[in-house]
Amino acid sequence: MRNFHRLCAAVALLVGAAGAQAAPVLERVVIVERHGVRSPTKPPEAYAAFAAQPWPAWPAAPGELTDHGAEALHRIGAALREHYARTGLFAAQGCPSGVFLWADNADSRTLASAAAVAEGLSPDCAVPVKSAPPGDDDPLFHGAKLCRLDSKEAAQALRTRLARVVARNRAGYARANAALRGILRPQACLASADCALAGDNRVSDDGKLSGPLDTGSTLAENLLLEYAQGFARDQVGWGRAAGRIAAVMPLHNLYADLARRTPAVAAANATFLARAILAALGVPGEEGVPLPDGARFVLFLGHDTNLSNLSGLLGVRWRLPGQPDDTAPGTALAFELWRDHGVRTVRMKVYYQPLDAIRRLAPGLRVVPVGQRGLPLDAFARRLDARLRPDCRLPPAP
Repeated sequence: MRNFHRLCAAVALLVGAAGAQAAPVLERVVIVERHGVRSPTKPPEAYAAFAAQPWPAWPAAPGELTDHGAEALHRIGAALREHYARTGLFAAQGCPSGVFLWADNADSRTLASAAAVAEGLSPDCAVPVKSAPPGDDDPLFHGAKLCRLDSKEAAQALRTRLARVVARNRAGYARANAALRGILRPQACLASADCALAGDNRVSDDGKLSGPLDTGSTLAENLLLEYAQGFARDQVGWGRAAGRIAAVMPLHNLYADLARRTPAVAAANATFLARAILAALGVPGEEGVPLPDGARFVLFLGHDTNLSNLSGLLGVRWRLPGQPDDTAPGTALAFELWRDHGVRTVRMKVYYQPLDAIRRLAPGLRVVPVGQRGLPLDAFARRLDARLRPDCRLPPAP
């Protein structure tokens, strides 16, 4: 009987060891994250024509990260550290190793956002934020400045999708438009022949979308930012918008779908960023950033535009329960490289905070899976590479 028990114990140890060896291992993570809550990109008077009452003053200059936004990002960074420590990517204690952050140098809000995330990731030791040299256009975040899209091609692509997308979402578009007008009450604007909230949506010959969808997208996002910033409810949309943010945000999401996810536009804007993601995952090729050896957590800090471009390029969509903005402040698209039985696979997921969590500065993150789970790395690389602009290459280093 004693020998039998010894045999059972030995078998249990072998089974346990085999199970441990079979468990998938997370090797590295590449994340593209939007900056945090910012003030509107223009001063209040620039939006005066679209509302019956003055827009509120903000505690930050136009387009700048707010202190509230920085604190929310700090908590996101801490949540990412906690999550990836549980997966074994980071040690539970001490300074995380293999962390690399790269931010868009064109805006102070992206640099400040990356610094806030870095502090949350590693509160006890500094993690530097890298970026392109001052004054240089970073193709990772502004790819179309190098990877130019023919204006006629862009116009044709947008016009084709405009009719289809608006038709498919006609009822929702009309409801969102009515909800926005009910908040703004812009009678004076609507009485004007050139009011950008009235009339038809148009695509210019150089591929620019304008009209009520474009303007409505900006104004709806400004209302969302007021709420996320923590403005008193009687100040959010003059007391008319705090409970109606979700009702107006379809305008912003529809605009992003058209202006940023249209495949030709997405490829022109996201080809360089996609190549940098592949390089960070270990796929040989053009990088665009000086990745250090041993980088296992790579974060590119940019804009909602970059997230929408990647969504269009990859052919994936997501919806965020509790968050009406598909690319809300702090939203992060993650590419995780797992090794499972010797096979490396890529899992995509989106980390985000619900709108009320941003407003309340609540800790933690939610996550939604994106696309096909566990796509082999070589297959993922081939699919993505097939969608890139082969004619778009970085200029040779001087």
